[in-house]
Amino acid sequence: MHRALLIALLLPACRAPDAAPPPAARAAEPAHPSYSAFGVHLGPKDQTISFKDVGLRLADGQREAVIEAVAEAVAGRLGGHAEHHPEWTTDAWHGQCRGEHLYVDLWRSPAPDRLGFSVWAGCSAEDQLMSVELPTTPAAFEGSAWVDEAARLGAAVGEAVRPRVAHCPGGGGAC
Repeated sequence: MHRALLIALLLPACRAPDAAPPPAARAAEPAHPSYSAFGVHLGPKDQTISFKDVGLRLADGQREAVIEAVAEAVAGRLGGHAEHHPEWTTDAWHGQCRGEHLYVDLWRSPAPDRLGFSVWAGCSAEDQLMSVELPTTPAAFEGSAWVDEAARLGAAVGEAVRPRVAHCPGGGGAC
């Protein structure tokens, strides 16, 4: 009896520490999500795109700088502008699931090294629109290299959501 309990307790610890769950699992069950105050405002229909760190594994200061750079790149791709809204960092604000809003989760995965994002039109699993991973390198966020990597990630997010904001009546939301 004790041996079975010991095995059950130790089994999760035997998993490789760098093994990353599939993107959908990461997006659906983040360990410690962190909402960013940076987002993108698009056009006269008051569309917004917000960002959440679900596994970038960066220090707080660098995380916000990277997400700000991603927001700037997305805004540049979509003809919007990046904005800073401290209220966007709260669970209460995100839990309202606004209709003219796209939610973007961001992460890094080791082995193989990847940057990823998923795009959501609401708060339930059925609202996930896409999940994308891009190859990267372990050194991508060292020194000033993060600037280029954040711009590349932002460009990918912008291109991925472009059809969503360009063709949906009223912008984001379910269509």
